[in-house]
Amino acid sequence: MSALLYDHRDALPQHHLRFFAGSAVVVQHPSFLAAFDQVVDDALGPSRGPASRLRCAQQASRPLLKRLVHRMLPTSPAQRLDIARQVFAALGLGQLSLDVTPAGGRARVRHPFRLSLEPATTGGPGRPWPLDAIAGGFAGAATEVAFDLPSGLIAVVPEALGPEGSFRLDARGTAMEVRTPHQAQIRELVPSSFGGLHEDRIAERSIDALARIEGAAGDDRGDLRDRDQRLAFVPADYGHALTHHLLATVTEEKPKALPAARALLAEAGYTHAFLGLGRALAAGGTALAAGGRSPLEVLVDGLAVARAWGWGRWCVEVFVPEERLVLRSPGTPESLYVACTVEGADRPQAHALEGAGVALMDLAHRTEWTPTPNLDARTVTANRRAPTWTATVTHSVAVGDPVDRVVVQRIDGASP
Repeated sequence: MSALLYDHRDALPQHHLRFFAGSAVVVQHPSFLAAFDQVVDDALGPSRGPASRLRCAQQASRPLLKRLVHRMLPTSPAQRLDIARQVFAALGLGQLSLDVTPAGGRARVRHPFRLSLEPATTGGPGRPWPLDAIAGGFAGAATEVAFDLPSGLIAVVPEALGPEGSFRLDARGTAMEVRTPHQAQIRELVPSSFGGLHEDRIAERSIDALARIEGAAGDDRGDLRDRDQRLAFVPADYGHALTHHLLATVTEEKPKALPAARALLAEAGYTHAFLGLGRALAAGGTALAAGGRSPLEVLVDGLAVARAWGWGRWCVEVFVPEERLVLRSPGTPESLYVACTVEGADRPQAHALEGAGVALMDLAHRTEWTPTPNLDARTVTANRRAPTWTATVTHSVAVGDPVDRVVVQRIDGASP
């Protein structure tokens, strides 16, 4: 499995962006996928939400699989399907089985890292399981690529969702345009890289986390772990395409709800950073475990892990403990996707960076770094019900700025 990832991975190291077979990938914690999927379903409704998630997952998976098949030159549909199964597991997405023909068939999936989710994260059986949409969309795209079918021809219908899911695939879909930026397009567009405060310390501490991720791959069951924390390499375009679709739909149908939709997307970014980065720090992924627990040490360590996970080169412009944090980046995966695929974008877009900035301040100032810190969904809920910080995206590569920039500052009257 690791050889498959190694042979087809690439990066823009000065920008801390990751690619697999030319498609952007990011390391994600299952908590983000649960929170993000719920935001989509809340905004689009219980019917359109899952359908949109499946469609965007299929759009994101197809270019990756198609380029990989062209590189490896398999000679039969069976070999192409076997490559798809191997890729799904190697990325840490789970164990996928495909029983399909050009007319469709069935797909089954088992996600090991579902088991690491707390009930409070998913909210019970009515909430979406993370990776369901990615599994179904990936299976649909794999079938299309294996049999050289048009994009969108395979319609994916969930049959059973849960720790083990199944999908029906039918050749009755409608053609769809796939607009996902290739690595070369991002390389051409991304602004020049730069540094910030405490740059040497962040770079030094990212080395260990980066080395572990570089060598990580899911096993035969699709289980990928870093220091016992379950993670996955997720096609970044899934979330970016879905975010764009959600915001476009809300803008058209209920524009007054647009600020609320944007706020929910930032909240999903908060959950991702607080739980994902927080648990990586608690597991001893950086120098934090060796001693320092000051706000600055937590911030430096959090940024080091974020870079290693391919979230972009996040740099410190300003940090005043207990008061203010300003982060800059020469392009995050989210803003670069918009810049490459959305013509005439007129609003800054960096929801993940926005939410993460607040999460980093909470990790630095509101988290007690005991041997077993409270890094769970209940803590996320408590922090967000009584927020200490507010965040504003002031610049975004999505609208032509040379930088993504978010300002996080204490809310007047908020208690420490």
